[in-house]
Amino acid sequence: MSQSDAPCWFVLRFPSQDFQKVVLFLNQNGIKQFSPVTYVENGGAVSRTQVLPGHVFVQGPADRIDEAKREYDGGKLKYVMDAASGRRLQLDNRVVESFIKVAEKIHDGISFLDPRREFNVKHGPMVRVMANGPFKGVEGEYLRIRSNRCVVVRLGGLITVATGFVKPDEVVELPL
Repeated sequence: MSQSDAPCWFVLRFPSQDFQKVVLFLNQNGIKQFSPVTYVENGGAVSRTQVLPGHVFVQGPADRIDEAKREYDGGKLKYVMDAASGRRLQLDNRVVESFIKVAEKIHDGISFLDPRREFNVKHGPMVRVMANGPFKGVEGEYLRIRSNRCVVVRLGGLITVATGFVKPDEVVELPL
């Protein structure tokens, strides 16, 4: 399998009002996608809101994603670029899997954080959650967020998700 055939995670951006249209298009083209959402209660009504409006995480061979980008509505799908290298941002599969495992949980303890604003100088040890429960297997940094010890998963400087409270004896530190 060549590098262009290997499924990788990338981030695409698009006009935020096109969200439903983009998700439908990607699904129809067999491209795995994930866009974290949160539920907001307002006066008794619950609405679904994109956490990172106008962005979707996609997995697939790069050449297949390139082809879909060309086919979609006049080039409105664009890669998010890595500022350091100037190349399209490619995310590690294990990191994205941990992110999805946390972000999919509708759980009171979950926090989505803007990595540019919150705890941008803090770094903790890399850990894996070993205890049974909704976060088992999640890998990330073990940090104190708002007085709770949490496992934090960062995605390419775009978005960060923190688990609810995780006890120190429920994690194992990973070698660097």
